[in-house]
Amino acid sequence: MIVSNVNKELQTTNPKLNTRQEENMNGTSGIIEYTYRERRAVGFSTTLGYFLDFYNLIIISFLLGPIQKSLGISLTQAGAITSATLIGSVAGGIFFGWLGDRVGRKPPLLWSLALFTAGAVLSAFAQNYDALLAVRFLAGLGIGGEWAAGMVLFNEVLEPRRRGIGGSLVMAMAPLGAAGASTVAIWALT
Repeated sequence: MIVSNVNKELQTTNPKLNTRQEENMNGTSGIIEYTYRERRAVGFSTTLGYFLDFYNLIIISFLLGPIQKSLGISLTQAGAITSATLIGSVAGGIFFGWLGDRVGRKPPLLWSLALFTAGAVLSAFAQNYDALLAVRFLAGLGIGGEWAAGMVLFNEVLEPRRRGIGGSLVMAMAPLGAAGASTVAIWALT
């Protein structure tokens, strides 16, 4: 990444160079140029992230029956587990989107990935309803944060003339993740 200081009056985004404006902590601005490798890495991680997010959201829904039996919870409580994840994603999206505007995209994205990973892994070890509800909310915070920070970063590094197809490919990962979850659920439940 090449960073150079520029006068605030010259703040622009140059689509031909695939650069973006960034305000530094000291109040000066710099233009960041993304390399081809960085653009590819962001594109790959964003599409993979959306696939895994939707896989995670859907697989838990398919497995609610066995989870309900295993933990001895009611149907209402099982529904609340899914709702906790979705409510967490709203809160995470708003919070990490706001945070990304203040500290840059990368730290909130990494923090949201850590929350999502922790929540998803800890879900497998939850021994009761309250624990599962808490870790699914935690996973939701991470999912929402990843959606907010990941998509903004994706659009910042992508060339403006390719954002339509790029965004379409990222969003196409949602039904693919859901299809992957249903395939795994069929295998796991039979």
